[in-house]
Amino acid sequence: MEAHPSWKIGVKQWTFIDERFAVYTVVMLGCSLLAALAGMAVAVAAFVTVAGAIELTYWLGCMAFNPGRSGTSR
Repeated sequence: MEAHPSWKIGVKQWTFIDERFAVYTVVMLGCSLLAALAGMAVAVAAFVTVAGAIELTYWLGCMAFNPGRSGTSR
């Protein structure tokens, strides 16, 4: 049985979900460190701000590069 193509070294077949999961994992680790150093309220505020920016950028990018898939072109 051959391995899935995305498991081979050098093959980059990330989906949006895989990429966003990786980004949010890094954000959560950063916010955990921030919580340990500055407090939980600061970490929650930082997470909400960063997550909002990530989602806004993602959705604006989807509308800009895939106009047929968004409601803006109808």
